[in-house]
Amino acid sequence: MLAALHVFVAFSSGILTGVGEEVCDGNSFLQQVQVASGVAVGLNAERLAVRARSSLPGPIATRETAGELSPSCSLLVYWAVGAEHRSLMLVRKNINYLRRSLDGHCQVDVFLNHYTQEGLRGWEREGAWYTRNVQFSAEQRGYKFQAMQKNWRASWSKYSWVWALDEDADFTMMDLPAFLAYASESKALLAIPAFSQAGNTREERELVYKIQAPKKPCLYRHVPLIEVIFPLFRPAVLDLILVKCPDCIGKNTTWGLDKIWCGYAAHELLEGEAKKDGTRACIVVDATPMVHANFRTLKKKYDHRAEKSVFQDMGFADMDRFHKKYPQFFVTGHPLKAADCIRVSNYVDRNS
Repeated sequence: MLAALHVFVAFSSGILTGVGEEVCDGNSFLQQVQVASGVAVGLNAERLAVRARSSLPGPIATRETAGELSPSCSLLVYWAVGAEHRSLMLVRKNINYLRRSLDGHCQVDVFLNHYTQEGLRGWEREGAWYTRNVQFSAEQRGYKFQAMQKNWRASWSKYSWVWALDEDADFTMMDLPAFLAYASESKALLAIPAFSQAGNTREERELVYKIQAPKKPCLYRHVPLIEVIFPLFRPAVLDLILVKCPDCIGKNTTWGLDKIWCGYAAHELLEGEAKKDGTRACIVVDATPMVHANFRTLKKKYDHRAEKSVFQDMGFADMDRFHKKYPQFFVTGHPLKAADCIRVSNYVDRNS
C-alpha cells in the first residue's frame, strides 16, 4: 500500500507546511486523483510582499479505490529566485510544468522569495501569469534557509510536504506524481530526486555527493545524507530545523546542515530503533531524476578568488561547528553508501 500525501512545494521564497497521510491503492500510485481544497497562509510582515488567492479551488478530480479514498494532496513549492533572466525563465518553465504534471494529482501552491536587491523587478512583464501562478512571494535577503527561517509560520504544518528549491532546478522532464508517491511510500521525512549536473567542464558537472546521482535499477534508496539543493520535507522536519534547533541556521553559510539533518530528524521524529539510523529518514528517488542547471548564481561562492576563499573559510567553519555540536548525527566518510536499493521486484513483492 502506498501512502498518499499532502505536498507543499516551496521555492526559496518563504512559507512551508505539511503533514497528514492516508492510504491509496499501491498498484496505481501514479494515479492519485482525489485533490481536496488546500490551505495556504499569507504573511503580513515588514518588507514581505504576499500574494495569496482569496480561496483555493475545490477537488479537481476524485475516484474510489478498493479501500479508502485518497486524501487531498497539497504541495508548497518554495524557490529562492534572483534577478537573472535565465533563472526567471527556468522558474517560469518549471512552474508551468508543475501545474500540468500535478493537475488532477495534487493541489500546488508556489512561494517565490526574491532574494536580490532587484526584488520583483524582472517579473513585472509577467504580471498576469505571476498573479495566476504564484500564491505567495517575499523579498527576503539571505540564503534559502535563512529566508525560510525568517518567514516560518506554524500554519505551514497544514501541508504534507514542502519542496525547497534553488533557482537552477530543472524538473521539466521529471515524473512529479511518481516522485511524490515514492517519497510517501518510503515513509521518509526528507527526499531528493536523483540528479545530474550541467557544466562546461568535467569538474563543474561532478556532484558534490555522488550518492545523489541516478542509480539503476533502484526506484529509491535510503541514504545518510541529502543535499540542501532540492530537498523535499515533511513540515515537522522544517519546524525542527527552523524553529526548535537554536543553531541549525547559520549567519554565513548552510555548510554542514545537510550532514546532520537526516540523523537529527530520525532521532527526534521516528520511533524505536529507527531513531538511531539517519538513513531511515532520508531517501534519494532514482526513478524520477532531474537536472541541476548549475547557474552558479551565488556570487560569493563562485566569483572572484578572494571572495571565494573567504566564503569557503566560513563554510568550513560552519561545518566544523555542526560536527562539534552534533557528533552523533554528523555524517563522515567518503564515498557515502546507501543503506539499500528498493527495486521494482521489492516494490511488487511488498504491495501485491
